[in-house]
Amino acid sequence: MTQEELGKAIGVTGVTIMRYEKGQREPSLDQLQKLAEVLNVAPEYLVGWNTGSLLNLLRQNQGFSQEELAAKSGLSVHEIQQAEGQNGGLSVAALDSILNALGMPLDKTSAAFQEMLEVETKIQESEKALRQEEYEIRDAKLRIAFAKLNARAQEIAIERLEELAKIPEYQNPDFPDNFEFPDDFLSDVAEPDEEP
Repeated sequence: MTQEELGKAIGVTGVTIMRYEKGQREPSLDQLQKLAEVLNVAPEYLVGWNTGSLLNLLRQNQGFSQEELAAKSGLSVHEIQQAEGQNGGLSVAALDSILNALGMPLDKTSAAFQEMLEVETKIQESEKALRQEEYEIRDAKLRIAFAKLNARAQEIAIERLEELAKIPEYQNPDFPDNFEFPDDFLSDVAEPDEEP
């Protein structure tokens, strides 16, 4: 698309488009919206903003601190900081909570919103499948290594694993603190033959 064609599509001249591109002139909000529609991108992309910087700007314009927005949206301060960060990492539900707190609810009936939900669901499913596959590989490696050990070495390996499990940096944050095996957990496990 030429500058002339783009200009015609939004109601300005090709020279005006050239000036936008060179930073010699700023488009009005209306022209920015039209440009975004013609180019099929978000307006914030055209001005170099990401979702995080836009959320930060919206929050500041409404006079909220990150703590106040967290309280109003039901999210943690960490989640607000993450949302406003360079990498984003924002779920659709979190974005909806933040925008509702800012008085700007998402149009949940729009095709764009439904597409966002579908994409997020597909990403979550892919990440879950990948995590499961990685877990299964680690589990298989652990079982193979453990099977290579004699009974004495297996007891030592268990002790070392229990020691590692007490170190916070190695703990799985999703594992419940109050976990207990069911009473019948080992009922179908046969006792191994004693070693000579």
